[in-house]
Formats: sequence, structure tokens, C-alpha cells
Amino acid sequence: VLDAGALPDDVAPASSAMPDSPSHRILLVEDDATVAEVVRGLLEALGHAVVHAGNGLAALTELDLHPFDLAFLDLDLPGINGIDLARLIRARAHTLPLIALTARVDPQAEPMALAAGMDGFLRKPVTGAILAAAIASHAKQDSDRSNELE
Repeated sequence: VLDAGALPDDVAPASSAMPDSPSHRILLVEDDATVAEVVRGLLEALGHAVVHAGNGLAALTELDLHPFDLAFLDLDLPGINGIDLARLIRARAHTLPLIALTARVDPQAEPMALAAGMDGFLRKPVTGAILAAAIASHAKQDSDRSNELE
């Protein structure tokens, strides 16, 4: 995990970021501590603030307590799986982009994730470039949705 002090001076924390800033506040829902550490490190290296939740209930609590710009959801979580978690998040009227981040290779995984309300689908392992592209794509779509609502 990167030390926040190691970030360049021009990378502001997401909490003080301007709306068109590339820095975002991201919820990472991942039960595997090692995978969470790696993905968090990649996201923080890109200048994003990351909050990790190890299961679906913890993720719902974080979403109820704090604003996020985007969430990455593992599909195979203990208790509430990622598909059901996406449905619950949408049922609670959260509109942030949800991106599945999974090691599953079955062909049903992606259509099921999208049908549950996810906006994107990534297979592990991922790189910083893959994460950056997904964030750029979905954060822009979320910004476009916000503009349509105004």
C-alpha cells in the first residue's frame, strides 16, 4: 500500500477533489485480503482514495455512511455475493457506478452482473492501466448522468 505522503503534490485526496478531477473516492469490496491489498495499492498509485470492505454487509454500511464515486465488487463474497450486493445497492437508490471485479471465468458471470445493476465487468488479475481505463470510462458516464438530471 502506498503511503499517502508518497503521492506527488499535484494528486489531491479525493475528499477535496473537484468534480472534474481524476481523483475519486472508491469503495473496494473484496474478501481476499491479499487481492484487496494489491488492488488498493494500484488504485492509490493512480491517486484515488480507497475504502476496503471485506463483505457485502460492510459495503452497505460504508455506502450508507460515506459518499463514493465508484465501487469495485468481487462476485464471490461470503454471505451476500456480489450479484445480490449490486441489487441491494441499486434497491437503496445508490447510483454510483458499480464494476464487477472477479476471477470467475464462467460465461454467465458477466451477463448476470450487468443484469443485477453493474455498469462494468473486469476479470482478475487486473493492472493499473485496466483499472484506470474502467474508472475513466465509468466516472465519465456517471458525470454525464448527473448532467442529464440537472
